[in-house]
This record gives sequence, C-alpha cells and structure tokens, in this order.
Amino acid sequence: MRVIIVAASVEKDYKSLYNYQDDDYIITTDLGIKEVHDLNLIPDLSIGDFDSGGFEYVSKTKKQFPKKKDETDLELALMEVKNLNEVSEVIIFNATGGRLDHFLTNLKLIKKYQMLYNIPISIINKNNIIKYLSVGNYKVKKADYKYLSLINLENVELDISGTLYPLKRTVINIDDTFTVSNEIVAEIAEINIYTNGVYLVLIK
Repeated sequence: MRVIIVAASVEKDYKSLYNYQDDDYIITTDLGIKEVHDLNLIPDLSIGDFDSGGFEYVSKTKKQFPKKKDETDLELALMEVKNLNEVSEVIIFNATGGRLDHFLTNLKLIKKYQMLYNIPISIINKNNIIKYLSVGNYKVKKADYKYLSLINLENVELDISGTLYPLKRTVINIDDTFTVSNEIVAEIAEINIYTNGVYLVLIK
C-alpha cells in the first residue's frame, strides 16, 4: 500500500501528477484536502490545525490539532504512518513551494521517518523527485530522468556510475558541491552509498 500525503501549499502539483491506485491511503494536511476533492476523491485521513482552511471538506477521518504545537502538520501526517499496515512507500505532494523554512524542515522529516519506518519516502513536484539515500545500492533509469544531484549534509563516501561525471569510492565532504547537476548518460545510473547518507534530487 502506498501512502499519499497532500500538503497545503501555494504549489499545486498534486492534481496534475497523481496517478490513482486502488489501495492508496490518502492523507491531507490543512487545505490539501481541497486538492483531493478537486479530483473527486475523499481522503482517508485529514489532519492539521486547519489554519489555512479545509476543515469544511469531507474526509473519512479528521484529526484537528491546536495551532500551537511542536510538530508541523506534515510531521503529524508522517507520524500517522506508524498506525498503518503493509506500507510500501510514502509519496508527498505540494511540499516544495511557498515558505523555505517549511521546505527545509520537510527534508529533515523525510530522512527522520524513512530511517524510523524503513520505507522509502519521496517528495515530488512537477520537475523533481527528492529522496534520502542511506547506506546501500540504488539505480536510476535514464528514461525517467535527465539529471541527478546528490546533496550531502554530512561527510559521505559513495560511487556514482552511468553519469557524465562518475565517481569511484569518493569521500564527499559536507562543504563540497561538485555532485550537483550530473547528467545521466547510461540507460541506468548507479549510486552506492558506503557511509552516512545523501539527498538525491532527480530532475526531468
């Protein structure tokens, strides 16, 4: 089962990007519920303080929190995933536009909850997908994306192959920036992470 989280944002990519699957479990935060209703769907769970609106829309389950709280609405949505069974991945829409402080916090959240649940979590918008990669091997199809960027917030050791700028067992220091905007040239690009982790940004 996929968990689809639709956040409230000035960005409205969800309606044009979402491909419905029968077993999707849809969670909305605040006015994200309107985006789901616009596709004639009813969310399984709507959550948040609803300070941006949305409480008037129908949801199968609704949880309202006070505006003064420690967690963002998106974190509250991610916390709900622990109550679900057989979740294969989490996909988050409408989470890159608007306030930069919220976007930077969202990056921390996908790492935190991916490590906690051990399931992949992605942020998607019209031209990009953002994932957090921990130690392991990963493959990216050229047919799906033109570029990839690796953003590290800690020192990391990795390989990259199948790209215009390959790397072999290279330590990327926290201040390095040379892993940005690498073109995928082979049918499949491969990334091996040996220590710590990086954010992967795939660009169409």
